[in-house]
Amino acid sequence: MRFQVTCCCVCVCAVNIPSYARPPVLESNVNRSATIDLMSPQSNSTVLPNSTVQWSIVIQMDLNTRGLAGWSADLLQSTSNPSQFDMPPADLATSLLSDFDRPRGIANPLVNGAGGGYAGTQVGLPGARNLIQLGGAQNTFGVSLGTIGTDPLVNADIARNAQVTVASGQFFLPSTAGTYCFQLANVRVNSLERPANGAAWWVRRATTTGVNEFCVTVAGQQCDSIDFNNNGLFPEDQDVIDFFNVLAGGECSVGNVCSDIDFNNNGSFPEDQDVIDFFNVLAGGTCP
Repeated sequence: MRFQVTCCCVCVCAVNIPSYARPPVLESNVNRSATIDLMSPQSNSTVLPNSTVQWSIVIQMDLNTRGLAGWSADLLQSTSNPSQFDMPPADLATSLLSDFDRPRGIANPLVNGAGGGYAGTQVGLPGARNLIQLGGAQNTFGVSLGTIGTDPLVNADIARNAQVTVASGQFFLPSTAGTYCFQLANVRVNSLERPANGAAWWVRRATTTGVNEFCVTVAGQQCDSIDFNNNGLFPEDQDVIDFFNVLAGGECSVGNVCSDIDFNNNGSFPEDQDVIDFFNVLAGGTCP
C-alpha cells in the first residue's frame, strides 16, 4: 500500500496539521541538490549461489541547504533478473536518523509489527516482493503531531556537504546463475532551509543525482574440492571412503575435517546428484 505525501515532507501518512504550524513556502531561485547513491561492496562482482549481498543508500546534500529534511525511495529488483525473491526490510534507522522514523519523526506505519516504516514496506507477490518507501522525514512543523512526529526540534546540517548512510541492509541471492540488478525508484529528497528571521523551517524538494543501480553476477554451480577430507592429499581412495561414510551419517576419518555432503552446492542434500558430481569431478570432469 502506498501512502500519499500530503505535506512538505516525504513518506508521510495523513495527519491533521494545525494551519499555524505549517512552514512557509520557500521562494528562492537558488537550486538545492542532493546526491543519493545505491551502493554495494558486491557490485560488479561474481559470487557463489545463495551469497549474501550487502547494500546501502548514501545521501549528500549541497552547501546551499541546511541539511536533510526527509527522503524516500523504493528498492526494486530488475524484472529481467534470472529469479526473484522477497527483499527483506532494511535495518532500523541509526541514532543519527531516529528523528526520521516513528515515533519521533514522520514515516509510514509498521506493517504487521515487523520493524519500522523507515525500513521500507514489502510489496508484491509472495516470492517476488520489492521494498518500497524506505525513509522518512523530520517534524518541521514546530509542534508534536501526536503519535508520530513527537520531536518538533529539527536537527540541522545532517548530510550537509557530507556523505551519510541513510539506509542499509542485506539479502541472499538465489541459486539460479546469471546477473541480478537492483535499482532505486521514486526517489525524493527534501532539504532544510532557514528563513532570514529564524522563525519556522522551510522544506524544499531537492534535485537529485547519483548512482541508482548495482548488479551482481551469480556464478554457475560450483562443486567442492575433491579433497573431501581436507587432508591436503587428492585424489586418493580415502576421500571416496570418507565421502560415503559421511553420506551414510558417519564420521570423517580421524584427525580430518570433511566437507559437507552437498558437494555440488545446489542446496539439496543428500541426493544422488552429489554422488554423480563427486565422481565426475574425481574423474577430471567439470561441475555441471
